[in-house]
Amino acid sequence: MGTGDVKIILVGSSKSRLGKTQLCELLFSSFDGFSALKVTTAHTGEHHDCPRAIPCGACDSSLEGYLMVDDPTALKEKGKDTERYLRAGAEKVFWLTSSPEAMPEGLGGAIDRMMPFKVLVIEGNSPYSHLVRYGYEPLVIFICGDDGAIKESAREVLEHAQIVVPSGEECGARLSERQILHRPFSQEGRSAFLLEVSRWCAASPKIAEESSEDQ
Repeated sequence: MGTGDVKIILVGSSKSRLGKTQLCELLFSSFDGFSALKVTTAHTGEHHDCPRAIPCGACDSSLEGYLMVDDPTALKEKGKDTERYLRAGAEKVFWLTSSPEAMPEGLGGAIDRMMPFKVLVIEGNSPYSHLVRYGYEPLVIFICGDDGAIKESAREVLEHAQIVVPSGEECGARLSERQILHRPFSQEGRSAFLLEVSRWCAASPKIAEESSEDQ
């Protein structure tokens, strides 16, 4: 798999339910030509411990390898993250569900199929290490909770994140000097966040274009 010209934005978080999908929606609604890859790790087998402890339907004892979905009917099912991506304005959407062992192959196949698109937004922590092995240098946006708690699988993602976003009022994570704290979930901090992303992907956010037209 070649890296080509595609740019990748990885949206990770210290734990579930902090707003990753909401942040992805903001990117899709703010930029033209952004596509999405939803990545779900399926922990298979009869005796597995669900890391999310909620019935999301991803873990399936019958799944072997990986499953890639691009069928519009399935992606537009009400309530799914993929339906939210499309409604927000994503140009193309894939959903990859994979066992941990098959993740490198599944991720490689998904990116190859989405290579024609300039910017690819990937939601999830698990793809990061595989992207680096493939030679990508993604823009990593990491959402942290105010309590500072972080699951083990997210530590590497936080360490390499360029942008850190607090899910609430405070950011419980300790940042390095090179990391930038942005608050895109607030009206005041949204424009600065989008301009930071635009510098990386060389695309103008719609909000900036609309503002200039109004002047």
